Amino acid sequence: MNYVITGNVETLQDNPVATVVIFYDDMYVETGFSQEAADTIKNVRIWVTNEYEHNAIRTDGERVLDRLIQILRGDI
Repeated sequence: MNYVITGNVETLQDNPVATVVIFYDDMYVETGFSQEAADTIKNVRIWVTNEYEHNAIRTDGERVLDRLIQILRGDI
């Protein structure tokens, strides 16, 4: 399945480093779309999880952000 990425793709491609979360069972965004968008980001580090859904920041923000920071630093 092909998806259309909206937004500034050039900005994503020029990003020096980023971490993203892909929620495997997200009820609002299909996993394939999230993966395709993440694949356009230069030097991206991806955390794929089904532990959370679309509202992960609201339900467990401190843990989610801590993990993203650890991934960004290369600790995980």
